[in-house]
Amino acid sequence: MARSPKIGLALSGGAARGMAHIEVFNAMQYEKIRLATKSADIVIEPDVSSIGMFAFYKADEAIAQGYKATKKILPKLQELIHCGG
Repeated sequence: MARSPKIGLALSGGAARGMAHIEVFNAMQYEKIRLATKSADIVIEPDVSSIGMFAFYKADEAIAQGYKATKKILPKLQELIHCGG
């Protein structure tokens, strides 16, 4: 059985480097999500770009955006449910 490739990552210390490391992890996470959603039957993508990472006071806005994105894609979702994909 073929083994899947493994990735090793070594990061050094320091505050400035730490901030750069966060962006490396963000890029890796984005790529992982992008590859996972490539084969998905449906992807709901609410636009929360105007909401900062720590803007907890905007939770209602984030929920509203999720509702709006879900409502927009609802016909496709219903088609998948009723037709079996």
